Amino acid sequence: MTDYKFDIDGKKLSTEEIDAKKDFDSFYKGVQTKGKSLFQKVWFWASTGMATIIIGTLLFNNSNDFSNAFAEKVKKDPVSPDNLTEKPFVNPPFDDLIVEADIFKVNANKGGIFKSRYGSILRIPALAFFNKKGKTITNKTIDIRFTEYKDVADQIISGIPMTYDSAGTKYMFSSAGMVEIRGFIGDSAVNLNPEKPIEIEMKSDYSSTEYNFYCLDEKNKKWDYLGKDSVGKPEPIKLTKEEINAQFPEVKKEDVIIPENQIDAELQKAPEYQKRNRKSIQIQAQVEELSLSTPTLPIKADKEAEKFSLDIIEEENPELAMYKDVQFQLEKGESINPNHANQNWNNVSLEKGENHEVLITFSKTNSHQKVQYKAIPVLDGEAFEKAMQAYNEHIGKSEDLKKKLKDAKKQIKFLRKEIKAKAINKQLLEAKFERLEQIATLEKAKLENIGIISEVKRYFSVNNMGVFNCDRAEKMIVKNNSIIKNIKFGRNVNEAIIIDIFPDLNGIYQHTSLINTDFNEYSNSTKTIGICNKKIGVLKDIINGSQIFTVKGKPKTKNDLIEWLEL
Repeated sequence: MTDYKFDIDGKKLSTEEIDAKKDFDSFYKGVQTKGKSLFQKVWFWASTGMATIIIGTLLFNNSNDFSNAFAEKVKKDPVSPDNLTEKPFVNPPFDDLIVEADIFKVNANKGGIFKSRYGSILRIPALAFFNKKGKTITNKTIDIRFTEYKDVADQIISGIPMTYDSAGTKYMFSSAGMVEIRGFIGDSAVNLNPEKPIEIEMKSDYSSTEYNFYCLDEKNKKWDYLGKDSVGKPEPIKLTKEEINAQFPEVKKEDVIIPENQIDAELQKAPEYQKRNRKSIQIQAQVEELSLSTPTLPIKADKEAEKFSLDIIEEENPELAMYKDVQFQLEKGESINPNHANQNWNNVSLEKGENHEVLITFSKTNSHQKVQYKAIPVLDGEAFEKAMQAYNEHIGKSEDLKKKLKDAKKQIKFLRKEIKAKAINKQLLEAKFERLEQIATLEKAKLENIGIISEVKRYFSVNNMGVFNCDRAEKMIVKNNSIIKNIKFGRNVNEAIIIDIFPDLNGIYQHTSLINTDFNEYSNSTKTIGICNKKIGVLKDIINGSQIFTVKGKPKTKNDLIEWLEL
């Protein structure tokens, strides 16, 4: 948060001082001899308020003859849009166009701190709201509608009067910032506890301390003088560590994410990876080859079990060669028929079953005779030792290859991890440099711009809902005066709302143009517009009492106003 120094002009006036300054006439008489212009006096701001002066209404009060004549003309003239009916004190000119507001959801029990779209701050205390009966609202959510009127376009759209008439002199209010604050529960308005005011820090483009602080009294149609606000001026200071971390969070290693495909691409480029990968592929092929030729674990013959062997001639039965030294051991309790052993069998087939068991079928050619035995192939003596040695060598070789394959894959994984770590460190370093550059750029901009930025914060508190303005009065300087004979607003009309625009002073001056009445043009106004039947017209010229407007139409957005009025 930017530090601010508070201007001494922002002292809070007592109730007695404010009430005293509301007696504008007595102050006016007491300072006539002091030589300063009326609007330069401090007591000038002690007015009882301001209201939009509807010239037509005054004319009705001062001249019955004119009133009667004009009333007859209005009856006959269908183009008069308003027929001089009294307007509301706050009278937005466009039905479908409003100044956008911020809506804050406020816990009535807790209050809170809220920030608007423009950066203004509201500090709302706990239990700050009353209902219509004056009872404190609890356990409810209050919708606070906070509207900021930043420029003359907002002032026009709002319909809030920005005029001031004192001792026969016309003034317009030059605004340093105007806000409106309202509270609701659903559609029902709530009030503010006057003993628990809302503190507001309003962002403003106007740093002068010559503005006064007012509240709009809509009931009595005037502005109430409340004293002065305080102005906070920014100072060129370095950002604190907390501010830097909030705006530019420190980049941590765990925040850096490297896509897997990027690591794969880097890995493929590494010569060491190519070497290790080739070795891994070779070992994998050897492991697969050995797994296909893995021998069966030899089973040692049981001396107590009954066994038989096959007398095999390898040339005639090569498929049985592997069983040349093998004995076939029957399960316990099973026995061999001696007659079967003494016969000559010329066909033998073996079919593997479960748990090393085989089904041995003996048969004869050209005979239906056939016998079968279920047995387990076993080895004994030297044959068993040799078979076990061969089995162990095969398993040992396979295990050794698997270990080599595991090591090769581990090396590739380690290499991948190394490449990923380097990529993370590189990206982390780049992110840190970028963060430092952003901080340096921001601090440089703050130092360079602090001298030319006029934006400040204006501090004040409010103890009721309504419209509040930081204003100073600017005297109207009449350039020309005419009697209006005709108002051409696309067609002839009897009246039009007139708004003189003062963009440099951030203010407007609203009055009414009526046929057969005086009309003033002001030299310190950059542009004059008219509003009739909800349409905007720019005053083009006044020729021989004929007031001519260039009609632009009904504005749909604020940007339409800005474009048409060349703001």
